[in-house]
Amino acid sequence: MRQDLLLEDQWEGTVYPSQTGWNELHLEKDTTAIGNYYIPLDTDWKTLKASTQIAHNKRTFTEKQENVATQSVLKPVERLWLFIIFILAMGYLWLAPRLEGV
Repeated sequence: MRQDLLLEDQWEGTVYPSQTGWNELHLEKDTTAIGNYYIPLDTDWKTLKASTQIAHNKRTFTEKQENVATQSVLKPVERLWLFIIFILAMGYLWLAPRLEGV
C-alpha cells in the first residue's frame, strides 16, 4: 500500500482477497488504521442484471411493436393469375399476325 502525497488519509494499492464477504485490511506501520471492504459473490448481482435486462427487453419490444404496426405486409401474387396472364399474352402474340393477314 502506498500513501497519497497530497491526501494523508488516502492510500493506493492492490489487494488480492482470498474470501468473499467483508474483509479487513491492516497496515503494518499503523495498527489503528483498519480498512474494511466488501467482496461480492458472483451471484449477488444476478437479480439486478435480470431486472435490468427485463426492463431493456420491454423497452425494445414495445418500440418495435410500434414500428411494426405502421408497416404494411406485402402478399405474394397467386401463381394462377400469373399463368392466366401469360396464356393470354401468348395467345395474343400467336393470334395477332394471323388476324392481320386476313
